[in-house]
Amino acid sequence: MAKTGAMKLMISFVERGQGNDLAKFYAELIHKEGKDHAMAWNYAVKRFGQEYVEECGVGHAPDTWHTLYYWAMDNNENIENLVELGLLKRNPEKGNLYDFYRGRLVVPIRDKMRRVIGFTARRLDDTMEDVAKYLNSSQSIIYDKSSSIFGIDSAYREAAKQEMFYLVEGAPDVMKMQSVGINNVVAPLGGHWNEKQFQMLKKVAPAVCFINDADAIPNGKRYGAGIEFVLNNGRTAIMEGLAVTVREIPNGEGNTKQDPGDFFTSKQRLRNDTKEEDFILWSAAKLYDKEAISIRKAEVIRHISELASYINDDMRIDMLLPELTKIYRGKEFWKNAINDIKWSRQNRQKKTDAIDLRKYGFFEEKGCYFGRADKGDVQWSNFTMKPLFHIKDKDSPRRLFLIRNCMKHEEMLDLSMEE
Repeated sequence: MAKTGAMKLMISFVERGQGNDLAKFYAELIHKEGKDHAMAWNYAVKRFGQEYVEECGVGHAPDTWHTLYYWAMDNNENIENLVELGLLKRNPEKGNLYDFYRGRLVVPIRDKMRRVIGFTARRLDDTMEDVAKYLNSSQSIIYDKSSSIFGIDSAYREAAKQEMFYLVEGAPDVMKMQSVGINNVVAPLGGHWNEKQFQMLKKVAPAVCFINDADAIPNGKRYGAGIEFVLNNGRTAIMEGLAVTVREIPNGEGNTKQDPGDFFTSKQRLRNDTKEEDFILWSAAKLYDKEAISIRKAEVIRHISELASYINDDMRIDMLLPELTKIYRGKEFWKNAINDIKWSRQNRQKKTDAIDLRKYGFFEEKGCYFGRADKGDVQWSNFTMKPLFHIKDKDSPRRLFLIRNCMKHEEMLDLSMEE
């Protein structure tokens, strides 16, 4: 779709409420008479509770090819908009249109302002294993999965109040946890959390607490895929400046899979049946293996030190050190390891941020400035200058510089603006 067409789509879908109209369309279908609608309603209520189903606007896309298409035609909806959004698909051979969602529960995806920006849909027939269990809206100017957060519309007020979000892997866990009163829980939509999403959360609350999927642990492994998900995404969250903790849920009986939505059958279970742990210490316990070879141990120590190096609060670091010493060596060892990584990163950043003077026709070398000329490099000075302060004054504004010559002698230089 052309840029102007995409802008019109955005206006009609968001500002004119087309998304809300579509959500209402699907929500009304789940209440209609008929075996398929009744099955969808019963499934949704059993899984999420009637109050939440109605409040969230869970809907139904019947297992037919043209229900949405005929509704759109009857209501003068913009058909090309629905194609662009992926709700209608065009047969590549015949060119005719058909409904994308069929035989599914349809759940609105909303932004923080409660505007519908897309949908996620679960198949109702679990015998069709070759068909995707969940389908999300197509990527468009309206719905971008990399900057969308499921449940944010219901979570952000409670998160601002508690100064924390709970993070889970998928939309169904958000729905089930919110349905029992754990309202400040959110999830990404298809894939890992990213920097943009963490910055969005950080504007609302300074902390996040991950809750893992308790996946079956493969033979020879120390943890399952759900723990791996938390380890990877927690690192990104710390790098983005969030305070990060974990509430780990256990596997089911016989090492079976257990999801947060199944585990937290009540709000009380959150605090009574799980323990909130610092992400860095939790990671260290998961990753460090006393029986591992020294190279592997060193990798883990370096990784844990890197995580801690993003913490700018010295008091928090001091609180972590006694626990880290239970894993390996003493406080000074860990303090040095953390500081070495922090200083190394800061030095790399300084080099990245430094101005490349050569593109302006001169460069700095051995405490002197040199210029580029046709006949070769020409020395301009035997010193360099570093600007320090600008003294604002109505009558006599001034600048202070640190001047350093090639013999490494330094002196403060006070110059008027004219000078």
